[in-house]
Amino acid sequence: MRSSLLRVLHVLNELKPSGAETMLKAAAPHFRARGIECHILGTGIQKGCYAAELENAGYRIHHLSFGRSALFFLKLFMFLRREQFDLVHFHAEGANFWSVLTALVVGQHRLIRTVHSNFRFDGYLRQRRAAQRRLLSWLGVRYVSISQSVADNERRRYGIGTTLISNWYDSGHFRPPSDSERVAARRHFGFDDNDLVMVTVGNCSRIKNHCDAFEAVKLIPQELRPKYLHVGGEEPGHPERELATKLGVSGNVQFVGAQKDVRGALWASDVYVMPSLYEGFGIAALEAISVGLPAILYDSPGLRDLQESFPDLTLAMSPGELADALLALAKNTRQRRKEIADKNYELARSRFGVDAGVERYWKLYQEVV
Repeated sequence: MRSSLLRVLHVLNELKPSGAETMLKAAAPHFRARGIECHILGTGIQKGCYAAELENAGYRIHHLSFGRSALFFLKLFMFLRREQFDLVHFHAEGANFWSVLTALVVGQHRLIRTVHSNFRFDGYLRQRRAAQRRLLSWLGVRYVSISQSVADNERRRYGIGTTLISNWYDSGHFRPPSDSERVAARRHFGFDDNDLVMVTVGNCSRIKNHCDAFEAVKLIPQELRPKYLHVGGEEPGHPERELATKLGVSGNVQFVGAQKDVRGALWASDVYVMPSLYEGFGIAALEAISVGLPAILYDSPGLRDLQESFPDLTLAMSPGELADALLALAKNTRQRRKEIADKNYELARSRFGVDAGVERYWKLYQEVV
């Protein structure tokens, strides 16, 4: 017998602990409370290391290994026809046009496509993506942007209007630490009470622009340099370690790799730094702000959007500006930092908490269905 629940399929790439996946994990009980039975289709070559986490959260996980051939889309066609979901929600950018067309051919017309980044395609690729987006929009696909920067980019670069639904973070998990929790976290990473610790969270892609963080540390006088807690998977060959050595700051940097839960690293730190060239929406920045960290973000698309909600954020755009901001924060009293932290935690929870984001999607799902 067919379930009376609203059956929704989320289509993603390989399932990793990145933005969309962590959002969906946090949202699982909220979706269930609204009568939604959630499924996830991973289309990576591998199912992905985060599949078990999502399954434990309550999602039914499916997997079709993507390939640039008709066979993949035939398998997708058969899968969608067999399952007959009430709504299909596409998140991945790669091959999304042909995947959405396949769903339309099946007869699935309740479709949502969330754009998760500021995709800066140019030349012929930009023209092609613009034509594809406009056609799918004309066919009834509802496009969603995760930030104002993404909405502006989609309108300016591809000529489509989108519904704005901001990303959320796991507001039940990310919170300021107690004094004992902070002491334990700092002890775990080997920091003294008087150390000024800056942290970045993210992979080492060119877009994350960690090189500017290393340059900023070098610009600070040696006796005032912060400890740099580097959280995230590194590129093959460890080029960022080589850069830290070349700049003479390797003694200040602790590479800890990807962490299953980054909250402990955030609790151990004093300031969060995100020098990305662009983001879709800085979920990692939200997590840091919500645990009470002062944040220095680059004045770039997807990050500058946050200053409207958190006026105490510091925006920078060069290693020199980043170094100056770090020195200014070091001089700030702990009491002042705590006041900002408490205020930002409440703002983050009320504006970008998981329940607020799920409620906006629930309303959109009702419209589409």
